[in-house]
Amino acid sequence: MGYVFGTQWTDDMVQAKILDCVSALGLKRMPSRAEFHDFYGSDALTNRIRRSGGYYDWADRLGLPMKESETQTGKDGEAIAKELLEQHGFTVKRMSTRYPYDLYVNGCVKVDVKTAHQTKTASIAKCYSFGLSKRCPTCDVYFLIALSESGNKVYIVPSSINQTQICMGAVKTAYEKYRDRYDIIRQLSNALSSSMNF
Repeated sequence: MGYVFGTQWTDDMVQAKILDCVSALGLKRMPSRAEFHDFYGSDALTNRIRRSGGYYDWADRLGLPMKESETQTGKDGEAIAKELLEQHGFTVKRMSTRYPYDLYVNGCVKVDVKTAHQTKTASIAKCYSFGLSKRCPTCDVYFLIALSESGNKVYIVPSSINQTQICMGAVKTAYEKYRDRYDIIRQLSNALSSSMNF
């Protein structure tokens, strides 16, 4: 529960407010933060949504798809990464948006998933660009998914590369040595889990 301007929020109230907005705007999806703000004239509801599970959690509870966006591409990438890791024998937990990384693998490895579509540079060369954002990473590994109609490519890169951006060619890249390197996560998992046993 929470209080905003003297109002005691409950999950039932949050649900009712979300569905009222959906109905009034004629939507078949979860409203965006901007749509909630415009409809209610404040951020009280969006703040409560954020504190009680987040947008994706509430959309899932109410069976509402999210608005297609760059954020949705990122969430789709997390689902792809989780499935691929599980196929390789890892146990995977998806983290809420409150965490600074996306997946927790084998109960010890922190994985940040980045997903990119092909883009063209000024010289017309096709490439993928992954914004890592932080110079001092909060994860152990980056799970990079290069989306392509001819088949996605996966690069598993240690966060110790200490970069804020990775740009790789669609055909040739210096990061090829990290392609499908699930062994990097396995080695980290073995090292971290054995250190936890001391």
